Amino acid sequence: MKNIVFWRQLTLISFFGFDCSLSYWPDEPINSIKTRRAIFTSHTQVFKVRIGGEVTFPCAVANLGKDVITWSTGDRLLTAGPVKVYNEERLIHNHNGSEITLRDVQPRDTGQFSCQVNNIKEPMVLKHTLDVLIPPRVVARNPEISVSVFENAELECSGHGNPQPHIRWRRKDGAPLSLSYGEVEGNRLYLQRVGIEASGDYQCIAENGVERMDGKPALETVKLTVNFPPEIDLETQQYYPKIRQEKLEMTCHVKGEPSPDVNWRRGKRVLSGHDQGKYKMSTNTYTGLHTLSLFQVTEEDLGNYTCHAANRLGWSEQTITVSGKPLRPLLLPGHLENRRSYKLRWMIESAFPIRGHNIYYKLVRPGEDRLECSEDDKDGTDRCIMLRMDGRTGERIEFNIKKEMEAVLRDLRPESNYILQVQTINDFGVSEWSEVHKFITIPEPVSALAPWSPFYSSSCIPVPLHIPLYPVLLLLFVSPSLS
Repeated sequence: MKNIVFWRQLTLISFFGFDCSLSYWPDEPINSIKTRRAIFTSHTQVFKVRIGGEVTFPCAVANLGKDVITWSTGDRLLTAGPVKVYNEERLIHNHNGSEITLRDVQPRDTGQFSCQVNNIKEPMVLKHTLDVLIPPRVVARNPEISVSVFENAELECSGHGNPQPHIRWRRKDGAPLSLSYGEVEGNRLYLQRVGIEASGDYQCIAENGVERMDGKPALETVKLTVNFPPEIDLETQQYYPKIRQEKLEMTCHVKGEPSPDVNWRRGKRVLSGHDQGKYKMSTNTYTGLHTLSLFQVTEEDLGNYTCHAANRLGWSEQTITVSGKPLRPLLLPGHLENRRSYKLRWMIESAFPIRGHNIYYKLVRPGEDRLECSEDDKDGTDRCIMLRMDGRTGERIEFNIKKEMEAVLRDLRPESNYILQVQTINDFGVSEWSEVHKFITIPEPVSALAPWSPFYSSSCIPVPLHIPLYPVLLLLFVSPSLS
């Protein structure tokens, strides 16, 4: 009878489809039969953890019974049940291995961490993946690049981190990268036929979405140097010192790469600061400004001085003239004295005595501003006139002159347009022409009316008299009959 009851209950259990291992003893009650198979309640996961961070791997198991959980990574056994097998201070295991925690995660920890339930039958394995996120880092292949002007240049950086960073380029000074310079993203930046303006610092920036601890971007600077022969710019090519002037400074701006050697020359002689205190040379290495100081200027110091620069790619020079000629005259406001004359005023400045002045004026058509005489002007008229004015002032010889001059232009045409220029002369030559000046003469006055005219006015302006006109008209009509 007992066997019959057992088979009924066994049939009932099979009917409901339980998948379990049963142990039966004929004398044991059926309600003592238990399930022995373990089941994972945790799932496989991928953990993305920033370097230095912390991660916990779960391994929850139902119906574990007396089975043991072990953890391993690669070929290394980490834990077995409550026992920590691998002596790693960063590793902590809890609840008999149902989870482990790894602190201060490092790139070498990247990989799989396996949880295994070791039962009598086939062991069960749950695998987690650890991906260690590493902030970007960038390294320049060559932090300094040097090429000659019009050559091609290639700048290269490599990015490191996880995920693999992408690299973009920019100029440190913020100037845009020209399209002719090629790509602005990628490990390499190609610059084609570089000019002088391409010199400077370029930055390669690596980005992968992982923020750095300092919060700053990962970048590296590559210095590009474009070599070129010297170039010289002058602020002015003419200097007009005064006699016995304490100091005269002449300057030239020099550019070149490599940095040029610069010297000053007078004729074929290279000047030196040891020339009895006459000269002093100074250089501003930041701006490339070179200065020659000349002390206690005398007439013997007049002449040409040369700024000479040279490097391994070539040389250049520019000549500066220390002149004794007068400075360019400065025209001052003049005025018309009458309809046929104009008072001209100008300022002169000369280190040496003035010998004369050239005044060049011309009658022009409205809108015309050409002052040079042409064949059409040589017709015996006053269309193009050059006046020579003596500048000597008696027996006294004047140096370092700065004063105002004036002259009256006469016999001009009324109601006409004139243009003029002035030039100053001394023993060393003539100055530059002044700027062009324009003026217009006043028209001829209106002819006076007869006193008997009804429109006569003492001011010579025709103004009607305030009298009726009909008596005059009547007189005109009646006078024939009187004869």
